[in-house]
Amino acid sequence: MPANLAAALNWAKSGLFIFPCVSGTKKPFANSSGLSEATQNPETIRRWWTIHPDANIAAVPGLSGHLVLDIDAHKKGIESLESLISTHGPLPATFTVATPRGGRHYWFKGAGRSTTETIAPGIDTKSRRGYVLLPPSVAEGKVYTIANNSPFAEPPPWLMALLFKPAQEKKAATTAALDLPANLERAEARLKKYAAEGHIAIEGQGGDSLTYRIAAELLDLGVAPETVTDLMVRIWNPRCEPPWDANELSQKVENAANYRQNEIGAKAELPAAEVFKLAVSPDVLAPKTSRFTPIPASDFARKFQPPQWLLKDILPRNGTVQLVGPPKSFKTFLALDIALGITTGQETFGQIPEIGSVVYIAGENAHAIALKHVPAWRLARGIEGDIPFWIIPTMPRAAEFEEVKEAGAEIFKASIKPALIVIDTATRALRGLDENSAKDMGLFSAACEYLQRETGATIMTIRHTGKNAARGSRGSNVLEGDFDTLMTAERQEKSLLVKISITEQRNALEPAEPFYFGGRPIGSSLAFYPTTVKDWQTTDDEFSQAHIFATLMQLRAVSDETAVPTAVLAAELGKTNPESSDNKISRKLHILGQSTLKAYIVPGQPIKWRVPLP
Repeated sequence: MPANLAAALNWAKSGLFIFPCVSGTKKPFANSSGLSEATQNPETIRRWWTIHPDANIAAVPGLSGHLVLDIDAHKKGIESLESLISTHGPLPATFTVATPRGGRHYWFKGAGRSTTETIAPGIDTKSRRGYVLLPPSVAEGKVYTIANNSPFAEPPPWLMALLFKPAQEKKAATTAALDLPANLERAEARLKKYAAEGHIAIEGQGGDSLTYRIAAELLDLGVAPETVTDLMVRIWNPRCEPPWDANELSQKVENAANYRQNEIGAKAELPAAEVFKLAVSPDVLAPKTSRFTPIPASDFARKFQPPQWLLKDILPRNGTVQLVGPPKSFKTFLALDIALGITTGQETFGQIPEIGSVVYIAGENAHAIALKHVPAWRLARGIEGDIPFWIIPTMPRAAEFEEVKEAGAEIFKASIKPALIVIDTATRALRGLDENSAKDMGLFSAACEYLQRETGATIMTIRHTGKNAARGSRGSNVLEGDFDTLMTAERQEKSLLVKISITEQRNALEPAEPFYFGGRPIGSSLAFYPTTVKDWQTTDDEFSQAHIFATLMQLRAVSDETAVPTAVLAAELGKTNPESSDNKISRKLHILGQSTLKAYIVPGQPIKWRVPLP
């Protein structure tokens, strides 16, 4: 195995998201979109390095929840770092890579911002929107090497303070008075919310930087440092895993107070008497860059990329998708098949996707999804261990846009960069709105576009059809024009068969043929497998394989354990042809079971029937 391929596989196995760069350089290949293709999928990695065995290995730190401090020796980055250390304190021992030009890449836990000399001359940071090369990559004829093989450490608080300081000038406090009742109430409410939601410090999972950020938030609200410490010790700290020592927590609050850019109280609410003295600043009306700025047609090729896909010609990358169907048409099961296929790299809809993270917003039956449907899918496919699949058990309301923004912020805080966000169902998100109103449905469309824009994910929504399924989704059809892809689900009556059609596709031709699936009981849930059009179709011949298959699906005879005797199958088939006696049908089945329908019979005696096993 080529050395760079072996190293690339090892880096991915360690948890990093990687992609190839041209040998001897930091440049992604011309036919690659670079960091947006970063993956942990070993098959994809093998394919890349089989084509380019000497390719350099690049990693996107933010995708794995890391931050890299990039020191450029040629731009006096070493001198800048020494100055920062003398002022703020040393860097902790952490995994470090020596670069060919004498610099260093210090790796830390916890995603942050990608910046260029924001902290100091010659010092960059790389996280979600940046990448670095890994050993044994080569640049300028020299090799990247491991300088320190220590475990990834938490970033020091002063580094996070410098990293997240606002670019604008220091913001003054809105009032000099600290610990005003209204601001104390806001601080307590925020801590209680964080504690209830599990937004807490967990050892080994970025707890140090999270504690720093929460302390900084409370200071912004106009709460004195000693009061912040008291509130955190009393309300938030007991939920941490493990809780901080009181002295340690006090020191972290002090760090947040000392290294902050803005004055304490920069976001405090003013006393009522001062509110009425304020006048609107002319700066509020300052023009901003518009979304509607005309772009020369000649620039489109440079500014806009061809469509990218999570599933080729089915699910667009960073797009919007609707899955529409009647109630009980297994929409959730098929959406989960796509979502879990993406999180594990397992085949779904005839394709093997690159592994990515998925956030599933379950407006209903979150417990069933988490405790029944996901385990059933994993059991059916033999998937063990952790997968990058998260569930939000509360649906944000499109009518309350602050809830939508909060959901996006929580995804960001959890350092999740989702490839897909599923909204199940649109009806739950539309609480308080009228589905028949184009205006109200426009609010839902705007909420989906916001999540898509802020997270970079594809958004898939699940919607019910109205009373007449042939007329499409329930309510106003304004979404059909706003979304990139429309998928429709149709269940064969009383069976576990379902058909998924791609009826609208903005950036590609719609697939000519639908996708067919059959469900099989797994515990108290179902798992769906691909089937064929023959399994879906029925004919006038009650003994056709398609008719036999559909009848067994209706009887839920889908495994050796649930197989049915010949008499039961004959009685069900007889319902479609009353002129044939059960005995006549049973004799015919006996003959067919020895020839064309052998796959439908469970080996052994007495004879029992079930659909062919996959």
